[in-house]
Amino acid sequence: FGDSLCGKTLALIGTVVNDTAIMMGGKSDYCPASTVSLCEGVQARAAAGGVTVTCTDAGGGPDFTDADAVTIAEAVAAADVVVLTVGGIFGHEQQDRTNISLPAAQILLVRQAVAQAAHGKVVLMVVNGDPIALDGIKDMVPAVVDVFEGGQAAGTAAAEMLFGDYSPSGMLPFTIYPDDFVTKVKMSDMTMRANVTTGSPGHTYIVFVFDLLVPSIT
Repeated sequence: FGDSLCGKTLALIGTVVNDTAIMMGGKSDYCPASTVSLCEGVQARAAAGGVTVTCTDAGGGPDFTDADAVTIAEAVAAADVVVLTVGGIFGHEQQDRTNISLPAAQILLVRQAVAQAAHGKVVLMVVNGDPIALDGIKDMVPAVVDVFEGGQAAGTAAAEMLFGDYSPSGMLPFTIYPDDFVTKVKMSDMTMRANVTTGSPGHTYIVFVFDLLVPSIT
């Protein structure tokens, strides 16, 4: 954003706005004395640039409720720019995931917020420790930021990215497949290349054909 938001309002909305436990991967043996949530980090950085930040928890339950819809609508209506925070700890040791999509409630959160943001300035911020497919929503937003499980200062780091203080670059540490990939390839199938017999489209970015995601925001 740089200095473009001076005097304006940014709404931080979603399921992990104030959740610091997720930034440590939900590990019970890693409890630092000081943590910075996304809300705290963005508010601190925004204040230096004359930007007002509102933080709204919504869409974190198993179902997308009427209360969620009202809360999101009010937050979006009062903002010049919307940052949607989605993600969570969906799998861990002894608990495998059966799909790689966001929960339905979070997908509905994104769709409603985007539809109601008349200005079109919406950033999707994903917090995760494993791949999350964004089918059906990645084309709805002009920018996607993946902050992973950012540790105890995740809020500060995320804010620095949003406001252009730091511009990270590099490759993702894992391949993000479309959500139907898990129905096409058996977990026991370790073959790298596409296999017509099994229907496998192949593994990893080396051989799998992806739709490129090239976001931008003005």
